[in-house]
Amino acid sequence: MINPKIFKEYDIRGIYPAEINNEDGYRLGYAFVKFKKLKTIAVCKDKRIESAKLSKPFIQGAYDAGAKIFDLGVNCTPALFFAVGVKKFDGGVMITPSHNPNGYTGLKFCTVDGVPIGLKTGLKELQKIANAMVIKPLRKKAIVKKISIAGEYEKYCRSIVDFSHIQDLNVILDASDGAGSIMASHIFSKLKIKKTKINFVKGDKYPTHGLNPMLQESRDLLCSEVKKQKADLGIIWDGDADRCIFVDDQGVSVNSYHINCLLYQIMLLKYGSLKPGLPLVLDARLPVNISEMIVKMGGKPVVNRSGYTNILKKMQNKKYLFGSENSGHYFLNFLFSKELKKNYVFGDGIIPALLVMEYLAMSGLKLSEAIKIYRDKFVISGEINLKIGNFEKVKNKLSTMYKNYEQKNIDGLSVYGQGWFFNVRSSNTEPLVRLNVESQSIKVMEKEKVKLLKIIR
Repeated sequence: MINPKIFKEYDIRGIYPAEINNEDGYRLGYAFVKFKKLKTIAVCKDKRIESAKLSKPFIQGAYDAGAKIFDLGVNCTPALFFAVGVKKFDGGVMITPSHNPNGYTGLKFCTVDGVPIGLKTGLKELQKIANAMVIKPLRKKAIVKKISIAGEYEKYCRSIVDFSHIQDLNVILDASDGAGSIMASHIFSKLKIKKTKINFVKGDKYPTHGLNPMLQESRDLLCSEVKKQKADLGIIWDGDADRCIFVDDQGVSVNSYHINCLLYQIMLLKYGSLKPGLPLVLDARLPVNISEMIVKMGGKPVVNRSGYTNILKKMQNKKYLFGSENSGHYFLNFLFSKELKKNYVFGDGIIPALLVMEYLAMSGLKLSEAIKIYRDKFVISGEINLKIGNFEKVKNKLSTMYKNYEQKNIDGLSVYGQGWFFNVRSSNTEPLVRLNVESQSIKVMEKEKVKLLKIIR
């Protein structure tokens, strides 16, 4: 039996080989092809030694199940999902545990529509098939066709961002020694900017910092390098580059929420006149201030449950062009491109960086100046994690206490107060309750935060 603890909400992750081993990899490759009746699949892996080891049996299992294998080699998660959409493969798998620590590996599955396979969308069935398999001797070594999609990806980037606009910037790029270094090197080499690349060296030990850019300790080197070089901004990706985080020209980390505000502004400036009422998807944790800003600029805010798969599905079902969530994930539709002409959404960590750089270069603003209005006016608590297992009890208590206020249940419980808003939700993976509070006043936000923490605890 494959260790059940490796099956997560949206993917598979575990310590190699203690929790996930080569036999598991073979079984999962075979089961993936049989479960979805796939004829062609794209395979990609991050830089980890563990991922390289797992990829071989996975590919063999998928091949033995009857699929043709197209290998992107070492590359990022956006490259894998982009390739599935562009090449019209029946499915794809990214061999990565994302930003998990050293020693881990994992698998991110998707089918032809690009939607990841999670526990609620087929991962449990795949697990059953893999566990029920009887391992047979291999027929022959898997035949694999190596491919590249760098050219197609660059073309798609250029359909959204004019590379000629991005000039005279000094940018520090941190790939976290992860798989994003491959595509980032290709794309950023096309720009007429001064760039310094750190943590682009191939390796799996990550001697400088870990692969989770949401942690300040992972951004410390980037922050100091921006200050040292007096750069215009810094950009850091996680281990598989489906997330990007920014550092401003002062060497200060920018909350992803405030970058989201700027990106929605950029989208409305670029496309608002062409598409009046442009829908922009945002997650339900902090929707009030951003929604007001989008409406004032002539757009349409679409508040959605947070989570990679949830936002991607909503965008694909409604043919929306752009969306984000507050964890540094960004989503784009192929409909941006006149050549592709296809409703296909994927998560990406490189194009948002290009959009911000283009805006700064054309406006002449520093990043700290571009986001100042949002930092000053859109006050947030940051996500507060509380070790409480019984979310329903917390939700019911808060719902009763705030019964005189507007409430929504898009993602956990959202309450709209007078000059404040809060969202409380449960974690999908841990016994945690997550709280977010927003306002346009620090005093109001702090007052409500303290009050809520007392109630919840």
